[in-house]
Amino acid sequence: MCVESSRKAIAAGNDEEGLHLILGAGFFYLRQFDEAEDAYRMGLRLLAPATAGAADLRLKLTELYLDAGRIDDAKREVARVDRIIQTNSAAQRYQSKLDSLKQRIPSQP
Repeated sequence: MCVESSRKAIAAGNDEEGLHLILGAGFFYLRQFDEAEDAYRMGLRLLAPATAGAADLRLKLTELYLDAGRIDDAKREVARVDRIIQTNSAAQRYQSKLDSLKQRIPSQP
């Protein structure tokens, strides 16, 4: 339901980051990882790169990549979120989420 509603709203010209986040979350819930990634990336295009909103979307991408087994992609997103948190005090609220996702990344043998 949220997937179809979000798609309709975006098609009607409401191209907002929040709608792409909802769309991505709907696809993620349905385990449609490629579609979720596309939606999250579209949301990122609407944001300045070092904002708290960008950190939030990148954390969602990290979780998606971990669930999809794309560990290298997850590591890249973690590094990006780390940089955002270091330079944007508003993004620091995502530190605990970042830390919990880091724990899900397998360590190198």
